[in-house]
Amino acid sequence: MMNKRIIIFAITTVFFSNIFAQNWQFQTVGDGVKPALDLESNGNPQISFMLEDHSGFVKHAIWDSVLSVFLVTTVANGYFYGPLDLAIDQNDIPHINYHNHTFEDQVHAYLNNSTWINERIQNPGHDGWDNTIVIDADNHPRTCTVDPSGFNGDGVEYAVFDGNSWQVEAIGSASIMYANGTSLAIDKQGAPHITYYNDIAQKLKYAEKVTGSWLITTVDSLGDAGRFSSLQLDAADRAHITYYRHLGDSSGVVKYAVQQTNGWDISTIDTLHHVYIGFSGARNMTSLILDSPGIPHLTYSDEKLLKYAIWDGAAWQKEIIVDVSATPTILGQLTSLKLDRKLDPHIAYYEVTNKSPLTGVV
Repeated sequence: MMNKRIIIFAITTVFFSNIFAQNWQFQTVGDGVKPALDLESNGNPQISFMLEDHSGFVKHAIWDSVLSVFLVTTVANGYFYGPLDLAIDQNDIPHINYHNHTFEDQVHAYLNNSTWINERIQNPGHDGWDNTIVIDADNHPRTCTVDPSGFNGDGVEYAVFDGNSWQVEAIGSASIMYANGTSLAIDKQGAPHITYYNDIAQKLKYAEKVTGSWLITTVDSLGDAGRFSSLQLDAADRAHITYYRHLGDSSGVVKYAVQQTNGWDISTIDTLHHVYIGFSGARNMTSLILDSPGIPHLTYSDEKLLKYAIWDGAAWQKEIIVDVSATPTILGQLTSLKLDRKLDPHIAYYEVTNKSPLTGVV
């Protein structure tokens, strides 16, 4: 049994004349698992991460450009399950969403004058699994989570803070299990769009709120497709989705779907060979960002490789960032990607140091 625990953060510079930079810079953030990343307006990274345990924690790290280190604070202590998610608002205030297993609710945490406020979003059921949080145009947080079938829940739930209180609603997904991820995006009219995996049908689902009602359609029904989706909307509010199709044992493919007027344009990006679905650390395996010109950037990971891909207009250009296949090191099958204003990618991930109980280093 290993006793070292780590979470890793990586940054590089992209030169489109050569697609990829030659060097990545790596920084250790702290002990924990399942990190989420966002960037301040000046491009500095903030990272949230956690420990899943009866005596667990949620922590937050902010980059100190003077000291060239991450400064870590504790957001909450308690009994938590991940993944969690992080979003920075228009005033550079961090917002973290996580699942409190004791209260059986999702919790929204935000920083107020150097003090963390942990706000329980109360709703019937065992809510708050597989968190996604975004900040809308009104600078209000919105979330997407799962109330899972394992606790007799009603499936995917959407929550919005209207400036006074949280409003939570089931989207009509039917009951699904947690562990396969959700993703949320808000269009220019303020309408929410959600992706999730239907574990009964083994299909990737897409939900959008149209004139007050949820319209749910199938994106990909070819085999076991749709786990660990990441959703982005382009300038025309077309949906772009990356996700994982499991082929059996430990192998599968990373796929990419783009919304068209007559359906979905679906392609395969890459093949992975060390994916373990039942492992509790397997979450958010893909992370997609569209840059200002609309070019998709993607990170994805199995237990041995962390990779970065860019669409060059004709094909996906792929780079291996971390390769631990020749070592006993295990990656957490999770990645979080953001681009700064220079279009430099920042990536958070973690190394597993013990699988049960799950510990690691960000």
